[in-house]
Parts: sequence; structure tokens; C-alpha cells
Amino acid sequence: MRKSVPIVLLLLVLIVSMLATPMLAQPTLNIVETAENDGRFTTLIFALEATGLDETLKSAGPFTVFAPTDDAFAALDPDLLADLLDNPTKLVEVLLYHVVSGSLTAEEVLEHGCLTTLQEGFLSIHVVDSAVMIDGATIILTDIMCSNGIIHVIDAVLIPQCVHPAKAVGYAFLRLWRWRLVGLARLEIYPFNTVEHPDCNPTDRPECVWVIKLTVWARSRRCRWRYHSHRVRQARIEAYWIIRQTWMYDSKMIVKAEGHVWTWNGHKMSRPPPDVVVATYHSEPFCTKAFGRGIFFFGIGT
Repeated sequence: MRKSVPIVLLLLVLIVSMLATPMLAQPTLNIVETAENDGRFTTLIFALEATGLDETLKSAGPFTVFAPTDDAFAALDPDLLADLLDNPTKLVEVLLYHVVSGSLTAEEVLEHGCLTTLQEGFLSIHVVDSAVMIDGATIILTDIMCSNGIIHVIDAVLIPQCVHPAKAVGYAFLRLWRWRLVGLARLEIYPFNTVEHPDCNPTDRPECVWVIKLTVWARSRRCRWRYHSHRVRQARIEAYWIIRQTWMYDSKMIVKAEGHVWTWNGHKMSRPPPDVVVATYHSEPFCTKAFGRGIFFFGIGT
């Protein structure tokens, strides 16, 4: 009996300590229900319901949502807002640009630096004067926990870049010093962190840049190169550019890209390729042109 007394006392102490420790209540509302109850996201909820994305954000997820307030939508250009509400496809892209797969706290968001969205674009996160910025918007409230993810409140609507992953096949003409090369070619546009790259990272945050890759299977009558004998008349050339500027003009996307690195049959060349301009025509048939000093490509989208 005496031995059982300390055991009973120990159990009582454990029970009292457990009762004294506040239990963290698990959230029971999903992202859409939480936003509805908040009252600051009526425009966002309307847009989600209009596109059917509200059902997506009610699913298991988890998702991280950067939610613009009603004031953020009100600050949009009226013509842009009307265009988005009249064009469901554009509206879906804008809304998905605010959603990231996974449940990320504010601390984890900062650690990532860049996030890939469900729209297949990416968001750049940085700190300016102690404020956390995400693509030009300020995160004004963090870590609203939901049953299927987390909401972070932002003060502006994020508009995605007009760049999308794309591929086109066609032909290319290259003029490299004394050599004139022509051959079948493939042009690709993709986020940097999705493929292996032959050179060091072009920025401190490599996943925050878009890359243009041009692969050319070239033939030439004059193909002298230090890695080849003069009899070799075939080469596989891979050139990489970093996209620096994009804009839309009528039905085409215009991209300006800075030369980064290129290889000749796997050997890195000493100079970067010249800068190029890429024009993608969003019409039928879908076609892409790329041109720069000594470079021309024409292809059809795949």
C-alpha cells in the first residue's frame, strides 16, 4: 500500500499538469469557409464561386493562399477588373496565381524565397524595410490556420506574368563567327529549377527566373572548331537565355532575354549567346519566332 501512494501522487500530478496546459484547438473551417467568415474577402469569394475554384479550395489540399482583400480588388484598374470578371479563363489564371500547393507558414514562405503556384508561375518573396513583399504586394497578416491549409492576407491583387512553359519545334539559322549553321531546332521556355542546367545559377534564387533553351541539330559546310576536326560537319548546339522582360501586344507575347550560356556538343563555349527577342503568336497555328544577332528560329508549338 505504501508503494502505491507515490504512484498515485505521480498520476495526480500528471493529470493536473495536463489540465493546466491549454490544448491547441485544431481549425475546423476550410479555406473558403474561413474567408467567408472573415468578411474582408467578399470579392475573392465571388470570383472563386464564379470560376468553380471554391470547390477546389474546399478539398483536402493542403493549400497556401495569398488572399487579396476587398480593398486590394478595389484598387485594381476598373477596366482590368471588368476584363477579368468577363473572361473566366483569365480570372482562373489570376486566382490560381495566388495559390501554392502545401501548407506553408510565414516563416516557411520566407525560407523558400520563391514559390511555384498552381498557375505554373512563381512568386518572389523578399523583405523591404521590414515588410514582407510578394511580387509587389505586402503581406499584412499571416498564418490564418484552416483545416486544409493556411491563408496569408495581402494588400494587392497579384497579376501573373504572361510567360508560360512552352515548346516549339522548327528550324534555326546560326551565324557563329566564320560558321553558318542551319538545322532542325527545338525551343523551350520553362522555370529554371525544373531542369538541369549546364552552368552555375544565373541568380541567387534560381527558381525565380524563366529560361529559354534553344537546341539546334546543325549542319554546315564550314565547321572548324577546336573540339572537332575540319571533317566534322554536324553539331548539337544548346543555348540558354534568361528572360528579363515580357509584354503582350495584340495576340502575341514578346520576350526579351539575356544570353547566359551555350554549349557545342556538350562543351561550354567561352562567350554567352547574344541577347534575343522571342515572339509567340497565340493564334492558329501557334507559332514562335526568336531572333538576335546571328540567330533566327521559327517553330510551331507542340
